[in-house]
Amino acid sequence: MIIIEERYKTGRAKDLHPDRTQNNEYLNRKEVQAHDIVEEFDRQKIDWTLTQFEDTFLHKTYQSNVSEFFTRLVSDLKATGHDGNAECYQRTLDMLCIFDSEFNKRIFSEINLKYVRAFDVFLQKPRISKYKKGGRIVQREGCCGNTRKYYHKALRAAYNKAISEGDADERFYPYGKGKFEVNKLTEITAKRYLSDNNLEAVKETSCENIRLEIARRLFLFSYYCHGISYIDMALLSTRNIYVIDNDKYLVYKRYKLRHSNSTKPLYLKITPELEALIDWFKHNTLLTADYLTPSVTKDYSHSKLYEHIKNRRGRYNDALKELGKELGIELNLTTYVSRHSVAMRLRNKNVATDKISQVLGHGDVKTTEVYLDSFGNRVIDEVVSVL
Repeated sequence: MIIIEERYKTGRAKDLHPDRTQNNEYLNRKEVQAHDIVEEFDRQKIDWTLTQFEDTFLHKTYQSNVSEFFTRLVSDLKATGHDGNAECYQRTLDMLCIFDSEFNKRIFSEINLKYVRAFDVFLQKPRISKYKKGGRIVQREGCCGNTRKYYHKALRAAYNKAISEGDADERFYPYGKGKFEVNKLTEITAKRYLSDNNLEAVKETSCENIRLEIARRLFLFSYYCHGISYIDMALLSTRNIYVIDNDKYLVYKRYKLRHSNSTKPLYLKITPELEALIDWFKHNTLLTADYLTPSVTKDYSHSKLYEHIKNRRGRYNDALKELGKELGIELNLTTYVSRHSVAMRLRNKNVATDKISQVLGHGDVKTTEVYLDSFGNRVIDEVVSVL
């Protein structure tokens, strides 16, 4: 601070200079501005550098407010139908606000490596926090590596977008090799697929409880649709049924990839099993509009429809959990289990990974490999049997 003050004091105009009054007033204003910047850094406990001071003093474009940038990003994503991505950025924004009570004042140059590392430590702490904003309540307890990766990927993506739009400077970018490496947070999770016996139990055991019976049939619907995701299953309607070469097919694009120009539609042949399920839903449940399953119960559209399906998925998962207990299945049944079960059943039948990838509708074989064990327990058992 002494250096800054002396710089301006020694730069004052002399008495003989014709514009001394105007020039000195200008320098006084700049001195006050410098004082204010340093005081704000001290107030926010920012370990600032001369570069940061210069950037703030000169009002460079990358002084954009991070919270406002996130909010604008969420709004734009919702407006263009990218509801899933919008939710990811909103959840990340909420979590950052829990971590940092002053986050709404932060600029991108402050989101440096030190800040990001502190955020990651916060995510690992074993406590529950709450933050209420616009009716949203976020709860958090010690996050695993994959959950931390979820938040960091969103923050990293927002930072990259801000750099490309001139709202942030890459000099302060905290991610990448030699900095904070997001991919190192990845944890290998336990595979969530049904054994052959458990899968047969789901197929063959009817439930007297209609709620559980609907959940059982929705699970099978997803399974016979190659492990279709819940939101894609929910959105299927009679408009997705096509007759091709005298066979009926469900033709759709995955919801999460629908905005990509390279995304190809998936063709699912309507097998006798699928036909029977579609017919059962038609005659035993109240279907909304022309949807094929009772996953949607309100005639909504756009963001309201997305939120509705998300809420219905929560109820569906609750019903699946009860169903698993009733059938004596130790694995916790969820919407993802049918998809993982399809992948592993094909792997156990020695189907090539690239073909499994096509069945699941993955854009990258690497994504498919996450669903699969390296070899599968049976192969390992055969290998070690020679010991």
